[in-house]
Amino acid sequence: MFFSLFSKNVTITIKNQNRSLAAKTGASLYEFLVQEGIIPEQLCRGGGQCGRCKLYIDNQSLKPPTRRERASLAQMSIDAGFRLACQTTITGNMSIDVSTITSPPVSNPLDMTVPDMPSEEELVKIKAEIAAAVQSPKYISPVSKKNVIGMSNTGEMNQMAAKTLAAVPASSEQPISDGILLVQSGGRVHFFVYSAAINSVIQEGTLDINSDLVSYLANNSINALFANKLSNLNDIERIIVITDEPSSAANETGEQLLGLVSYERREIGLFKCDFIHPIGQPSDFNLFLHLLSLRERNRLLVSLDNVNKIYFVSASKVVLIPSRDISSTNLIDVLPTGDNPILDVSDDFQHFQIKNEYSSPNALSLPLFMRVANQLVKRKLADANFNLYPRAELDPSVPLEYQVKVAKLADGASAFYLYRKRGDLVMITQNMLTMLLDMKNNIRYAVEFVEKTLQAGIEGIELRTSQKQQGLLASAIETGIIPKRYENATSCIAGEQLTTALKLFQERDLREYIKKYLGEYASADQQK
Repeated sequence: MFFSLFSKNVTITIKNQNRSLAAKTGASLYEFLVQEGIIPEQLCRGGGQCGRCKLYIDNQSLKPPTRRERASLAQMSIDAGFRLACQTTITGNMSIDVSTITSPPVSNPLDMTVPDMPSEEELVKIKAEIAAAVQSPKYISPVSKKNVIGMSNTGEMNQMAAKTLAAVPASSEQPISDGILLVQSGGRVHFFVYSAAINSVIQEGTLDINSDLVSYLANNSINALFANKLSNLNDIERIIVITDEPSSAANETGEQLLGLVSYERREIGLFKCDFIHPIGQPSDFNLFLHLLSLRERNRLLVSLDNVNKIYFVSASKVVLIPSRDISSTNLIDVLPTGDNPILDVSDDFQHFQIKNEYSSPNALSLPLFMRVANQLVKRKLADANFNLYPRAELDPSVPLEYQVKVAKLADGASAFYLYRKRGDLVMITQNMLTMLLDMKNNIRYAVEFVEKTLQAGIEGIELRTSQKQQGLLASAIETGIIPKRYENATSCIAGEQLTTALKLFQERDLREYIKKYLGEYASADQQK
């Protein structure tokens, strides 16, 4: 009663079910989801020990993970925004994804619906069959003939058991096995041990391998590889190997999937191994995982890690939009990067918020860059296509403190000095602004292609990035990258690649996974 006096009305949005529910602050998220029928009541007891209620929560105000969450979830999952519903208190509006909640364990056989008892004629036939079976040398007499729930003889017990088992539908799918995900990136190999029982990572670490991982596994014992890392490999059946090195056309033996990755299955010793690597640039693999994580249909998928490849996902197929003649380099790759980014800047470019105020800034995020580009246009320092005006051609109304920030580099290209103090410099180059325009035009071209050439309706646009970019959606809308009519139908999701990769264990074959969740693939050449 005390808490109800101070609780507030909030909204819980379930993204993967496209639902919004009213809730009260202070309540357990687990109990709320059970009450609303989102989590089966028999899932577990909600004690934070089994990990079955693992879900994604997009809420910046969440408290630090509890001790039980740290014991059940890998740090990678926690960093990506995953928590246990039973350990989470509703503190405000939340956007969640419950697709990772595992099914409850098989219920007690006594909870199953008991079939009707056989008729007298059926009993006569059953007794005859049992009598014949008793004469068979394969027949083993029951240990006890004690009557059970009113049954008069063992035959009726056997018949009841047979009918009860028949009432349970047989599964056509093999159970999902435990596995290991190996990711080779940047000269290091990370491993993640997947548990099918809780649909989560139970152990992670790194391996000392400097050579190509595919070649290494082909020539070395997998057991020896994990000798000092894992105590038991007996439950491991499958290993998924992901490398960020593009495939070599000369040595390519795998099957190309979605025009992005090469996929090959091999058996190494007792293990079934899936090998996946990008066909072109490393960002192709990020885009591939972004596609796999998409559950909504009639969506335009734009990966800012690889904006040159935009996909439209309809109800039955995936279409790669034909590419335009633009730079193959991604804008996100040419922005200044470092450990001390500029977090915010005032519209007049005079005041800055830096991560570490006592150190020189050396990085600029994509959302902030978009905002600055928009201000350059508004303040007449650049035209509508983000072309910087030379200092001599600036409008006379432009204040002098802005004019001195416009410069010409040694190669003749224009630049704008966003931050310049005591020799420290963070600048916006014309090349960056040109790539921003390419991004804008490419997205708008993709929208037009779907609407006019495919004659399909776009129900939403999804922006995806490999790393979280605070305020990205607002900046993209402000800069005009997203067409105005889709402003309210655009969402931005970041940092889900590894979580999506773990979902690959839910299907025995990656090709079946794609067929099940995405449908047929149509390449750009087929659309021209």
